[in-house]
Amino acid sequence: MNSPMKKNRYLAAGLFFVLFILMHYLGWTRRYEDMIRNFTVPILSDIHGISIQTGSNYQFFKNRADFIRAYNECSINSEKYALLTSQISRLTDENSELRTQLNYFQGKGAKHLLANIVGREILGTEQTI
Repeated sequence: MNSPMKKNRYLAAGLFFVLFILMHYLGWTRRYEDMIRNFTVPILSDIHGISIQTGSNYQFFKNRADFIRAYNECSINSEKYALLTSQISRLTDENSELRTQLNYFQGKGAKHLLANIVGREILGTEQTI
């Protein structure tokens, strides 16, 4: 059976709830409600923004074929990115080497310089410089 203490607690909680609703409608709790709202709204809006950003970073798939197609496209793009990165690195090294050779030529002050330059992709003899 319920003890008299539990009945008194339920009665006090119910009375508090009814008084709080009455005070709300009379406008006596407005200051506290505004204070709580000013505290929670920025936090909740930031949490909402984070959840939107997180959700937009994921791509959801309806079936297995779409997932496999997207995975294959991603792996191809990854390989292309690795290839382009290595080409950029090679061209950067070549550019720095050509700059050092150009500085050597400008430092000597010679009118003529002999050089053999061979093209990288030789498709025929006319491609050789």
